[in-house]
Amino acid sequence: MKGLAPILIILGGGGVIYYLYTKGYFTTSTTPAPTPVTTPPTTTSTTGSTTTSAPASSLANIYAGMVANANAPTSGLTPYQWNFSLQNMLTPLGKTAPDPQVVFAGTDLRQNMSAAQFWAKMAPYLTANMGISGLHGLGAMRPASAWMV
Repeated sequence: MKGLAPILIILGGGGVIYYLYTKGYFTTSTTPAPTPVTTPPTTTSTTGSTTTSAPASSLANIYAGMVANANAPTSGLTPYQWNFSLQNMLTPLGKTAPDPQVVFAGTDLRQNMSAAQFWAKMAPYLTANMGISGLHGLGAMRPASAWMV
C-alpha cells in the first residue's frame, strides 16, 4: 500500500480537479456555467416486462463529490465524518452509506484518516455490496499483496 498511496492521492486530486472543472470553477468568463442536463429514469417495455434504469454514478464521481463536499483539513476526518459526506453523494442514487463499524472493523473510528485511506476500504465495499463501480479500472483494486504472489 505504501507504493500505491501516492498514485491514489494523485488520482483523487485529479478527480477533484475534474469535478471542479465540470462545475465551472475554473471559468473566467462572466457568463454563468451551463447547467448540467439530467437524464430522467427511462422505462422500456418488452413483451409485458418493464425495466427501469436510473442515471448511474461511478465511484470516481462519488469520490470526487465526497472529497469536495467534505472540505477536509490536512489532518483528515474520522470515518464517521467521511461517511456523512459519502451519504450526501449516495442519497440522490437512492442508496445509504454503510455503517463505518462494518467497513472499518478493527479500526479506531475516532482517529482521523485521509480521503485515500477511507476510500481504500470503502470503494471495494461499495463495489461488492452495492454494485457501484467505475473508478476507471481502480474501483475493485485489491491490496498489492493479493495479486503479487
